[in-house]
Amino acid sequence: MRIKIASVFVFLAVATLPSMALADSLTRSSCWAVKYSNGGQRIICFLDSGRITMKNISNTSDDKNWSTCEFAGTYVKRGEAITIEVPARSGKCSNGPWSPNFHATCQFQGDVLTCDSSTVVDGQTYSGSYTFR
Repeated sequence: MRIKIASVFVFLAVATLPSMALADSLTRSSCWAVKYSNGGQRIICFLDSGRITMKNISNTSDDKNWSTCEFAGTYVKRGEAITIEVPARSGKCSNGPWSPNFHATCQFQGDVLTCDSSTVVDGQTYSGSYTFR
């Protein structure tokens, strides 16, 4: 009888926890996004299978138009550390070019994903730091 009563108390305690107290899952139903000050954004969706899809909406290099690049890659999660790899040519950009090579190392903190990345475009490497929410 004591075990059943204890089980009921544990069940009630867990059931009454506010949902906001629980950390977001990396593979949550909404994707992770960061918005740039110029109005662009980067969106990453994590899939259970170790795959990601990514969309980058940004100004073109001449700053006259917008381009949307959509590509796919993989991720590995070890504890709170996440490594993302996106090979070049895994997708296309709306203004014509193939998607670039992208690599990021991230820290997952429940509802925040902070990443340091490098992107290789035409042999030139561009570094960035992002906080996805």
